Amino acid sequence: MIRRLFIVGMAAAGLCACGPASQDHEAGAVPPADAPASSRPAATVTTLQERLARAAFDLTGAAPAWTLRIRPDSLSLVRPGQLDVIAVNPGPQMQGSAAAWDVTSAGNGGLLIVTLTPGACTIAGSAVTYPYHAAVEADGERLIGCGAEAGGK
Repeated sequence: MIRRLFIVGMAAAGLCACGPASQDHEAGAVPPADAPASSRPAATVTTLQERLARAAFDLTGAAPAWTLRIRPDSLSLVRPGQLDVIAVNPGPQMQGSAAAWDVTSAGNGGLLIVTLTPGACTIAGSAVTYPYHAAVEADGERLIGCGAEAGGK
């Protein structure tokens, strides 16, 4: 539990391989309450828990390079030169706005801890901005990076 909280803190702070990106959004004009419904913004899914219930996510980091795929039935971590770590996805435990997985991987039985926290994130040396900070601990190695819904950033 303490280790998971540490990883959540690292991801939220954007330490090591990723850092905060600039906030480039402008405040939009809000239509008056009596404006026609067609001029009001449509309701959107805003919580990470709702997004995780309907979408797959891809997480990535550099130095060392790694990718982790979150799918409805599995979590799979790929690192060059190391065995892939695959675990059954029991679903995340929500910790405030962050989602966390704490599972035993198949095969080697190692512990896999994954944390996904909303917040603009960039990977060092990249101009791509992701909507989530990511932290992974596997085989005693801590990996920090970013994430997005699969197929989009």
